[in-house]
Amino acid sequence: MSAIYIDADNVSYKNIEDLVNKDFKKFIIKKIFGDWSKTELKNWAKKVIDYGMEPIQCFRVNKKQTTDVRLISELIHDIYEYDIKKIYLATSDIDFSYVCVILKKKNI
Repeated sequence: MSAIYIDADNVSYKNIEDLVNKDFKKFIIKKIFGDWSKTELKNWAKKVIDYGMEPIQCFRVNKKQTTDVRLISELIHDIYEYDIKKIYLATSDIDFSYVCVILKKKNI
């Protein structure tokens, strides 16, 4: 079972074709995170629908990176809830380095 988590705040909608492959339709989890009230993310809307992704709303609170916190929380929850063997994490943010250590420890 595979899953993909996309940080829409840090990944352009123009890169979706680089993120997906022939197995994309087989992913059990396809989540995309961002503050959908921001005009910068409006171009993601059609891609989210076309690729059947689950959009997760992450409102910014006092300029905090709520997207990162929500993505990591969902990812950790999902690895314990489901039998995930492979995770694709699409971001350009170094804040996810520790979650990668956790995934390696679990052989994911």
